[in-house]
Amino acid sequence: MKILYISQYFFPEVGATSNRAMSNVVSFKKNNHDVTVLTEMPNHPKGIIFDGYKGRYLVREVVNGVNIVRVWVFTSQVKNFITRLLFYTSFSITGSIYMMFCRKKYDVVYVTSPPLFVAIIGLFIKLISPKMFFEVRDMWPDSAIDLGELKNKTLIKFSLLLENWAYKKSAAIITVTENLRNKISQKGFSLNKIYSVPNGTDLVQENDPVLKKTKLQKHIGFHCFKSSGKSVKLGKIMKINPFYDFSGSFRVIYAGNMGIAQNLTIILESAEILSKENIKFYFLGAGPEEEKLKRYVFEKQLKNVFFLGIIPQKQLKAYYQNAHCSVIPLRKIALFESAIPSKIFDSMAIGLPVIVGVNGEAQEVVKKSGGGLNFEPENPVSLSEAILKLKNNRKLLSQFGRNGIMFVKKYYDRKILAQKIEDIIQKHIND
Repeated sequence: MKILYISQYFFPEVGATSNRAMSNVVSFKKNNHDVTVLTEMPNHPKGIIFDGYKGRYLVREVVNGVNIVRVWVFTSQVKNFITRLLFYTSFSITGSIYMMFCRKKYDVVYVTSPPLFVAIIGLFIKLISPKMFFEVRDMWPDSAIDLGELKNKTLIKFSLLLENWAYKKSAAIITVTENLRNKISQKGFSLNKIYSVPNGTDLVQENDPVLKKTKLQKHIGFHCFKSSGKSVKLGKIMKINPFYDFSGSFRVIYAGNMGIAQNLTIILESAEILSKENIKFYFLGAGPEEEKLKRYVFEKQLKNVFFLGIIPQKQLKAYYQNAHCSVIPLRKIALFESAIPSKIFDSMAIGLPVIVGVNGEAQEVVKKSGGGLNFEPENPVSLSEAILKLKNNRKLLSQFGRNGIMFVKKYYDRKILAQKIEDIIQKHIND
């Protein structure tokens, strides 16, 4: 098959979307399919085009044997409604323009959302002929409406129409949780064309050299800040990575997007509650709420919180291995009862116990795995109690680590999940 995989986010950008997409396309390629990825100029999450791509409108390259086509996209370091809208729509426009002049024909178009606007490219190509398969990782625009990010009535109406059209025109719809599958069905679509293929993770090989402490970055910013107007900046740079902790402290890690959905302030509130304990909190990543979080640390003068910036995916595993547990929170809203953050599996794969504050399916995953603890979402006291429980019971900590590894190997190997997606495509390709 000739497969066009459309994803606004892709390697070398980091995150669950990019990782899942890379795993899928590499799997398709290994099964002798002709695969092309249509994506943006890499810039996520800071809105700064990566070196090597700046000033370019079209880039063709090959990554892991897969053809990559990158098109221009509007970017901004300012994250608000207007800049996000321009960011999303610009990719749908430039992607559609590219496909208008692309001579290559495809048998399958695989579109992954959000952002929902990527569906415009898929639907544009669908008018020509190929089968479209639509992946739904989040119920957008529902989530944006519930989070208060999307308020414009006209745009809401357009988004709902686009969502319905994408579902209707797809040969099959692929979600990441059973709850999402059911929600889409409730919008009037048959369960026979909706499938659940969860997020997974890349299994870690024993003696992986990436996991050695020497792979950790040695020059990194930490928690001392200077405040200048509305901006809170790193005050100085440590010559020794704060993850090289010789005090024997208990290390808690959060790795990922710092956005509204995560409500990461509760981790800082927990750090404040536990300030007299020998516990340190590390934030890896970036996002629109980063400045707000740093200001909170500055105002509260928290000495046990560190921001390490964006860590390359290959090094991230080493940070996981050198932590004691990872915290994975989401806002306490009904919509996120359908969410199972892939951070859960990334942590478990490395033997890192998880502390998860997400209602719904994610809670059940943690219980089933025996790989960590749940806490009440948006409750810093509940989070603090869970952290102390692990800190004060190292046997339990070790058991959680072993359980998580076995659980991920059995149910969430990304290579196996990618094959399931291909099987779904093969099933519907001739319908």
